[in-house]
Amino acid sequence: LPLTRIRSIAKEDWDISTLGNEACVAISAATVAFMEVFAGEVAKRVAEDKRRSVTYKDVVRTVKGVEKLQFLEDIIPDKMKLGEALEEQKKFRAAVARKK
Repeated sequence: LPLTRIRSIAKEDWDISTLGNEACVAISAATVAFMEVFAGEVAKRVAEDKRRSVTYKDVVRTVKGVEKLQFLEDIIPDKMKLGEALEEQKKFRAAVARKK
C-alpha cells in the first residue's frame, strides 16, 4: 500500500499529527497480511462452490462463517436496499463521532 495513503488515512481518522516511517511501514505490512488472509478465506468459499468469480454474497458469507473475521460484520453487512444502507451509514458515523 502506498505510504502516502496510509498517512492521509491516519491524519483523517486518528488524533495524531505525524506518523513515523517505521510505523507507516508496519501498518502497511499488517494491512497487506490481513488482506491476504481475508482474500484467501473468500477464495476458499468460492472454490467450494466450484466458481471463479467472487460476489458480495461470498464476502458476507466469509465474514459470517470465519470466526476471526466476524469483527467485520458491522462493516460488511448482508445486502440491503440503498435507503437502509444510507441509514446504517449515518448511524455508524454518528457512533464514531461520539467516540472522538
